[in-house]
Parts: sequence; C-alpha cells; structure tokens
Amino acid sequence: MLIFDCDNTLWDGVLGEDGFDGIGLDPTSARGCPFIDVQRLALSLQKRGVLIGLCSKNNPEDVAEVVSSHPQMVLRDEHIAIRRVNWNNKVDNIREIAVALNVGLDSIVFVDDSDFEASLVETLLPEVMVVRVPPQREQYPQILRQYRDAFWSPRSTQEDQDRTALYRQQAQRVDEAAGFSDMGGYLKSLALTMTVYANVAAQTGRMSQLTQKTNQFNLTTRRYSEAQVSQLLASGDHTVFTFGLSDRFGDLGITGLAIVGTDPCDPTLAEIDSFLLSCRALGRGAEQKFLAHVLRTLSDRGIVAVTACYVPTSKNVQTLSFFDDSGFEIVREAVGRRDYRLELRRYKPKDPAYIQLNRG
Repeated sequence: MLIFDCDNTLWDGVLGEDGFDGIGLDPTSARGCPFIDVQRLALSLQKRGVLIGLCSKNNPEDVAEVVSSHPQMVLRDEHIAIRRVNWNNKVDNIREIAVALNVGLDSIVFVDDSDFEASLVETLLPEVMVVRVPPQREQYPQILRQYRDAFWSPRSTQEDQDRTALYRQQAQRVDEAAGFSDMGGYLKSLALTMTVYANVAAQTGRMSQLTQKTNQFNLTTRRYSEAQVSQLLASGDHTVFTFGLSDRFGDLGITGLAIVGTDPCDPTLAEIDSFLLSCRALGRGAEQKFLAHVLRTLSDRGIVAVTACYVPTSKNVQTLSFFDDSGFEIVREAVGRRDYRLELRRYKPKDPAYIQLNRG
C-alpha cells in the first residue's frame, strides 16, 4: 500500500496557505511537473492493484475539494482507498488505516516531505517503509520509481483492478462495525454469501496470485506459478478449491484457496497442501465455512482421513492453532513444521450459519 501526505507531496505548496488556486499542479511548469509525474506513477500502480491512501494534517474539506475538483489532479476519489485527513498524529492515523483495511504495517510505504513526520513514523512504526520527498523536487519522481519494484506485478488480475473499490468497502464495514455491541450481531447483519468452486481453469491467474501474495492466513506459504497451478488442475489427483465472498456492501472477489491432493497409494487418504485466505476475507468465519465445505466434499468422495501441516513464518502466526481448533490431531512436531491428521468421521464442523453457501 502507498500512503501519501498531501502538501508538498501530492502538490507543491501548502493548501491552507496557498489555497485551491495557489498550489502547484501545472504539468507544464517546473513547479508542478514533478508532482504530476508522481501522481501518474501512483495511478499506474493503483491500476495494477496497489492501494493508495492519504494521511495528511489538513482540513478534510479542503483536501476533498482538491481531489474531486482541481482540474489538474490526476488522482481522484475513485483511486483512493482510504483517507485520514485530520490534525491527529500520523502514526496513529497510519495504524488506523492498517486496521481498517486489514493490511500489515510492513506492506505500507509512506511518502512525506517533512523530516519530522517521516522520522516519527520511522521511529514508532519501523515496519513501515518511509520515503522522503527530496528538496530537489525534480528528483522526486525518480526516487519514487525506485520503490516501484516493491509493488510491481507483471500480470494484473480482475481482483487487482477492483482492489481499491474492494478495500473502500472494507473501510465501510469497519466503520459500521463500531456501531454494534456484539460481533455476532454485526456478522449476521452483513448477509454474507460464500460461493465455492473446484478446479476452475479460468481462475488460474488468481489462484497463483493468492499463493504468491497471501502471507497472514496461509498455513504453509507454498508458492505456485500459473504453470504449476495448471499442472495441478490437469493432474487428476489434485483439487484446487476456491471461494468468493460477498455481502451487502459488495463482492470481495475470489479470496480463499485450498489445494488438496489424493494419496496415490491410498485413495481414501487426502492431504491439504495449501489452505489460505486473503486478508480482506478475515474476521468473518469464512475460514471455517470453507474448511467445512472442503472436508465435506472429500468425505463425499470416499476420503476417510486428511493430513495437513502448519509451517510457521514471521507473518502467519494467527494460523498457529487453526488445525488444532478445527479438530485435527498433531502426529509429529519439529522445528519449522507441525504435522496433523483428521479422521473425517470425528470431524465436528464449525460451520457459521450466518454465511450462505452457494456452489459455483
């Protein structure tokens, strides 16, 4: 995620002092050209799925007017996933953004012209990558381009193109949840619908992307290229399950994946190779709904036992007890790996009734 300050970062000048017509955004002038180039770079990243946010000490109405109405702005309302424009300290605002969008602080790049603000974020949020706007403004676009590789993906999926809208919906969900006294009531109010799929070749790009990018809720963090996913789909002994999730705010897209293989020596035994959820699907019980569907499908196919493993990383600690909590038994534990087995006849699904299940 790329978060910008506004004054002397998205435009030249201070909005509160120079006013709407006085800030520098003219692409034909030496004053405005570097900032327009930076906005164009940000827009190119946004179109490939990078979230753009604003974190600025400013009057929110003034910034909103510039973003929506200034004739030379490149970044518009529809390109910005979230804003924290107020007079609070930027450390708290960035933390709020991370919570609202359910993204890790280590996935954020923050751009600011103020050494004080940049140093404060570096000191109190060391996970955040901080980029300073240089005094020599003509160098600014090139400096930001040096960080493009941290975001750039050679292939864009439909989820990438829709990501800003999806995360704006997520911010709405967080804001509304604050009005509920209990999480159960809030989840029921969402009218959640899960649509599950199996071996849909048209989703190959998204399947690969999920394995490549998902870190937080990922039990094994195994990465697969599109070619490798295609091989799994064609193998005959693997099933790649996926699911899409929607609620009354909108469609979150394909947000979960499980790769399951059948033991060639024992057709009644299956192995969960990968089990993961995008961060935007977390906190709703979708992981248990999805697992219940996968295991129910395997049981219908004559599978009597399932093996799985948890491989810890620095980012997936929240999945540490997922298999334990789901009724799997530990059969082997070593440094860097925990192996499980589940007899399906003993499985007691935690299947949230408030999520409607459809088959795609």
